[in-house]
Amino acid sequence: NEIIRDVTTAMAVLQSGSGDNIDPYTAKMTMAVATDRMQYLATPAVYGAKTVRETLRETYPGLRIVSAPELNAANGGASVFYIYADSISDGASTDDGGVFAQVVPQQFRLLGVEKKAKGFIEAYSNATAGVMLKRPYGVVRRSGI
Repeated sequence: NEIIRDVTTAMAVLQSGSGDNIDPYTAKMTMAVATDRMQYLATPAVYGAKTVRETLRETYPGLRIVSAPELNAANGGASVFYIYADSISDGASTDDGGVFAQVVPQQFRLLGVEKKAKGFIEAYSNATAGVMLKRPYGVVRRSGI
């Protein structure tokens, strides 16, 4: 019951923090759980015969649960879980609505050359690569599942 309460609290933070743009009952979301805590989701609730995982699937049908070994002891020795919306439709954005973006840059390249009286000025393009968080209000982290 404590695990279910932790997840429910995280869902409430997502919904209120996003200004109700994330509806936990209908949104597609991902819950990344520390690998050393995944089996706790198979624990039956005290007041019912259903496991934590079964209860979460019924309550939040769009929730996908994945194991992430990087989250073992990630916060001062405590294992953590993240819940994030896969995308957010806020009505104002012009991109795909993704919470995270994996960006692969182009190679370093020349943008142009400007001729001056005593030389040239050259401009170059640079890029950042990796996974970037575009909508931080769409992510919640909790410790100690």
